[in-house]
Amino acid sequence: MTTPHAGGRPGLYYQFWSGLLPILHRVQPQWSRTKAPGRNHMRLESASPCVKYLPSFRRHGRLIAQAYIDCKDDATVESIFTHLHERRGDIEESFGGELGWDPGNGVRYASVYTDFPGEISIEDSDRWPDAQEWLVRTLSSLRDVIDSKIDAL
Repeated sequence: MTTPHAGGRPGLYYQFWSGLLPILHRVQPQWSRTKAPGRNHMRLESASPCVKYLPSFRRHGRLIAQAYIDCKDDATVESIFTHLHERRGDIEESFGGELGWDPGNGVRYASVYTDFPGEISIEDSDRWPDAQEWLVRTLSSLRDVIDSKIDAL
C-alpha cells in the first residue's frame, strides 16, 4: 500500500503520526476525525475555536505538545492567554508539571507548551514508541486542563 507521503521527511512524519493516531483516538475519541499529515506538526481541535492542540517536531531535536491560541484578533488572543496565565499555578498543578508560556509578543498567537524530555528527530524511529506514548499522555492532560479553564471564560 502506498502512503500519500511515501518518501523522505514527509513520509517519516506521515508514519509517525499514523502510529500515534490510533492510540490517541482510544484515549481522546473527540480527536477521531484527525488524519495523519506529512508535515512536522498535526492539528487537534479544542472546545474553543481559538485553541488548537499542536504536537510538533521543531528544530534542534525538540518535540513539543502545545495549546496554540490563534484568533482573528490580537485582543482575543491576549484575553485568552491572560486568563490562562493568571491561573498558571492551578493549571501546572493539574497538568502535573511546569509548562512554557509564550505570549506571542504581539503576533496574533500565543501558546502554552511542554517539551519531550531529551532531543529527538523524526529520523529517530527507534524512539517513536516513547515519543508517541508521551504525546498521548501529555496532549490528553494538556487538553483536559486547558479546555476546563477556557470553559470558565
